[in-house]
Amino acid sequence: MDVLDSDSGTINVMTGKKRQINPDKWKRTVRKRACDRGESYISTRGKNVEAKKQGPACACKRLCYSKSTDDERDTIYTQFRDIGDKIAQDSYLSGLVLPRKISRTDDDVEPGEAKCLDDPGTSSAADAKQKK
Repeated sequence: MDVLDSDSGTINVMTGKKRQINPDKWKRTVRKRACDRGESYISTRGKNVEAKKQGPACACKRLCYSKSTDDERDTIYTQFRDIGDKIAQDSYLSGLVLPRKISRTDDDVEPGEAKCLDDPGTSSAADAKQKK
């Protein structure tokens, strides 16, 4: 017999008179949700995992950190963490990524051949062309 809990929108399955099955209260589920939200939790091995926080500013050539303020970054970070579900976070990120053509390719190297010329144990594209 299924019972719909209108407050949380979950379906609780009644199993006899003993108790209801409620996966939202299981330790594993609580731990997983805390990890997805970036909160601190106790791991399955009993270690305390600290809450996630933003790292230091990067030093890349695109100057990512200079394009936005600290408050904007904090807002974006907390909104992303508030999504909560790992699958929803991944789909959100995949919606932001735009496919691009590869600007540079290595046409000299055949598939399966090594690219490194310094390693004497591997064949290079130049050796392959000389053998032909």
